[in-house]
Amino acid sequence: MVSSRDDEHRDAEALRLRSTGQSFAAIEHTLGFERPAEAFEAFVRALKRCPPAQQATERDAELERLSKLAADITKRARPGDPNAARQLEVVHRLRQLLLEG
Repeated sequence: MVSSRDDEHRDAEALRLRSTGQSFAAIEHTLGFERPAEAFEAFVRALKRCPPAQQATERDAELERLSKLAADITKRARPGDPNAARQLEVVHRLRQLLLEG
């Protein structure tokens, strides 16, 4: 059984890796999560444990990464591209979850 201390360490590592620019898919593989969404959830949990000033800094950096990702998706997309629309929906949802956290 994994202890809560191990979980907290893994969450903190997810935050650290994301702050270096790693994708949630890469973090998933590195830390043994089953899906990138689990890596994102770990990132958010770790973010909640940070002091308020660090939370703001990390949240702002992540919002900037998500904005750049949305801009890149939009730039590459063809009109009516359903894949791009789904990707933008995911980015929008990640932004919402981040702001709710």
